Amino acid sequence: SGIDKNETENNCVLHCSGGSCHSHNVFGGCVFEIDWMIPEPRLPGSGSSIKNLVLFTGDAIKLKTADQFAHNVYEFLDPEDAEMCNFSNSIERANTEETDIGHLIAFSDAGEYFLACSILCDGLNAPPCHCSIGQKLKVEVKDVSEGKMCHSHNYSMPNEVNPTTCPDNFVVVSSVGDGTYAPPGLCAEFCMPSTSVPPQLTMSSCAGIGYDVFVEQKTISPPNISPSTEGYRRLQRNIDVKLYSNEGTIDCHCHSFENITCNAEGDGLYDEHISEITQFCQGIVNGTEYTCPYNCFQPFEVLHLHYLLCDYRIPHPFFKLIEKTQKCHLAARSYNGSECGSFETELSNQPLNEDSKGLSAGQIAGAVIGSLAILSIIIAIAAYVYKQNIRKSQTEKKQNASTFNSQKSDRPSSASPHEANGTNGDVTMA
Repeated sequence: SGIDKNETENNCVLHCSGGSCHSHNVFGGCVFEIDWMIPEPRLPGSGSSIKNLVLFTGDAIKLKTADQFAHNVYEFLDPEDAEMCNFSNSIERANTEETDIGHLIAFSDAGEYFLACSILCDGLNAPPCHCSIGQKLKVEVKDVSEGKMCHSHNYSMPNEVNPTTCPDNFVVVSSVGDGTYAPPGLCAEFCMPSTSVPPQLTMSSCAGIGYDVFVEQKTISPPNISPSTEGYRRLQRNIDVKLYSNEGTIDCHCHSFENITCNAEGDGLYDEHISEITQFCQGIVNGTEYTCPYNCFQPFEVLHLHYLLCDYRIPHPFFKLIEKTQKCHLAARSYNGSECGSFETELSNQPLNEDSKGLSAGQIAGAVIGSLAILSIIIAIAAYVYKQNIRKSQTEKKQNASTFNSQKSDRPSSASPHEANGTNGDVTMA
């Protein structure tokens, strides 16, 4: 169940807010180190506490003791037991010796995992029990099959939140495109003993030499290490390196994806995402939060893709406010762009429902409404013309009748032969 990070070609970056951290790497395959300590687990080098973690299948965490106390790792099978620090039905995942050197836990299945330290917790749900103090972690693992979508447009993502930190007597070194530590065009950054740095390496971070766009983290086994570093090779045969690019923007990037149907059938799921951004993104919009929390970021990226793929709905005003902050457009950056074709190709590859073939449902509805409006105008004009013709005809008849009566009054008073015979004066022409 181990993870081959050499095959991981995506960034492994955690974004955190209020004790909750999440990975944007929908591909999985990342290893995230966590300082396993009291009062709460922390991210190495940052001092940020972590209580909840959202990862993808294939990801792993490495829990390592980071204070002067002894620690172990137990997994709860029931979330209520985790809440109460009840270890009666828990499973030991690592003993104190294993956590001292760092214990790797890989997640191959989606689900929720509850981890804690059981030191001084024998039947006790209160300090000094390490779990009760706060040394526990909830890990939500999402299945990669939930979907991802990669596309290209102008894009930038915040740099890595965790700089490289080295143990005592080690220093940060870097190498650019040497083929051993870094592929062509990238800079590799890692730790080496300060007394045995080979001359081909630079004692600087990648950012210090102009490579400041984080790409990925991976483990390598460098060949042909010089004799001067043989002691280091025995100490740590595998080296964790972080790769950086010097390109300001890498357009191709990938989001997790949920299919909101592009017609009225998708209204329920769409409204759910609008409700989530309205509830969880207030701090981003009003400026009280500077890091986009997962509960805001996740529905925002789903809506981001939805608006690009579907013209049935216009972007919600609150979505536009979040977008304007430029804090929540977070994604897994592509390593070499191979996941992205043209966006038009992505659109053509999306499954279409009947309402979205050809014209969208919105376009069809608009066309129908427009046609009905034009028809109504035509009918109104026709009715007006018809009424005017009727009035004109009635006026002409009245004028003719008035002329006829005037002519009658001008005739001689003696009766005509027809009138003498009792007829009404009508004349039938032979």
